[in-house]
Amino acid sequence: MIHPKFIFLIGLITLLQGCAVPPYIQDGVSLSAPDSFSRITSDLNKSQDTIEGRNHIITFDLLNGKTLGPPLSGARPTEIYLLPGEYYFQVQFFHYGSIARACLELKTEAGVNYIVRHEARNYSVAFWMETMDGRIAGNLCGLEPKSEESESVPHSNGTP
Repeated sequence: MIHPKFIFLIGLITLLQGCAVPPYIQDGVSLSAPDSFSRITSDLNKSQDTIEGRNHIITFDLLNGKTLGPPLSGARPTEIYLLPGEYYFQVQFFHYGSIARACLELKTEAGVNYIVRHEARNYSVAFWMETMDGRIAGNLCGLEPKSEESESVPHSNGTP
């Protein structure tokens, strides 16, 4: 029989490992030179130290096909720092037990910061990106760039 303290310890380690994910910083990014890289975050970049934060958050799962975050843990960063270039990445929106995912494409510019926005409606989640001053940036993978006049936001498959 497994001792209850051992089960508690395993659960505690798993919980702490899931809460302590630092931002992903691409090789070559110098945080002391903010005009040389881009920061990408989301409109749900809340602290994972709260119940609300752990249950309602957007994370970055893949960058150009590479898994971000510690292997085997499932924990992923909520912000990433990238050099200028073209990237595609998968974001995940967690809302209690449900997950919605989307692939986003973005050509980053040095010194420009971006935010992944979301909107949950009708059992799906829309994702799009903006610069911090509200200009539309990037698009969903495989789609033409969205014009700023467009009212429609494509939704990913997923349930909030």
